[in-house]
Amino acid sequence: PSLEDEAFHQALTGMDAKIRKSQKVKVTTSGRHEGRVEIGFSQQLREWSDMKKINQPQLVASAEELLSKFTYRRQLRLCWLSQANRGNFNPQELETIADKICLNRGWLKQEFRSSRFFGKLWEKVETRMYSSDWKQKWKHIPIMKAIEDLTHYAQTVSYNEFVP
Repeated sequence: PSLEDEAFHQALTGMDAKIRKSQKVKVTTSGRHEGRVEIGFSQQLREWSDMKKINQPQLVASAEELLSKFTYRRQLRLCWLSQANRGNFNPQELETIADKICLNRGWLKQEFRSSRFFGKLWEKVETRMYSSDWKQKWKHIPIMKAIEDLTHYAQTVSYNEFVP
């Protein structure tokens, strides 16, 4: 009944499906504030509109937090691929990653070893991260500052450095 597109995307990434993203795809949405479902884009538009009326900035993750998260996700994926392809991984590397993303080492090792798909593992990791010290480590910032920072980063870093 709501957010079915997000649920579909989550289900696909959870099973490591390859998803192609193309700039050629165009999506048109309605700008109406009264939607047909309880939770959807119309609700988000209403919230943003209400925030603007009271001069409350939209707060989002900083570029620094996102880039850190992408880096650790990549490191965890490489570790997971090593386990999946060769049957071995560096336990110290996994412990280091656990420390960096503020997770219990034992919990991460257990989930790591029992996960059939990396996407499902990352879904659990990310959920756990945001209920750990990770949330206190990073403060959300106004969206305009985040856009400015990401734009600056994208203009000053080569593509190979930008891809985590």
